[in-house]
Amino acid sequence: MESPPPVALTISGSDCSSGAGLQADLKTFSRFGVHGLTVVTSVMAETPVLVSGLHGVEPAVVEEQTGLLLESFPVRAVKTGV
Repeated sequence: MESPPPVALTISGSDCSSGAGLQADLKTFSRFGVHGLTVVTSVMAETPVLVSGLHGVEPAVVEEQTGLLLESFPVRAVKTGV
């Protein structure tokens, strides 16, 4: 029987163009066979050539997401960003 993949948590912003932030982290995790979890700290409106907005998430929401995931999954690594 195959063991489940390791679990990593990324705490970062969401980039709508997927070139950075949570989306890029998930692609990297997947490439290495890691199950990725996300905590959204901000939402970025950006493309490879333009950042038009950065909108923060309330700290209580970040805490709620983090606590729930850490209680529910065997997180072995945490990566942080914006």
